[in-house]
Amino acid sequence: MLKAMRAGREARLAEIMESGYPAYTTSAGWLGYDDAKIVSLVREAVEAGFTHVKMKVGQDVAADARRAALIARPSDPAAF
Repeated sequence: MLKAMRAGREARLAEIMESGYPAYTTSAGWLGYDDAKIVSLVREAVEAGFTHVKMKVGQDVAADARRAALIARPSDPAAF
């Protein structure tokens, strides 16, 4: 399989070097952060180029839902 995939390797490497490899950050998704800190950290992550945030869940369903909404829409925290 490795030998079969060798063709095109250089092109794939060049693409990754130019555009990066998609990833997520966990900076804003930790339990215990207040809403303002979550919004601030999500905004920083977006400015740094991240498009996904991993979020810890499980302490409180309502808090998890609120935090998920903040992570999904950090530009409008007043809506929550």
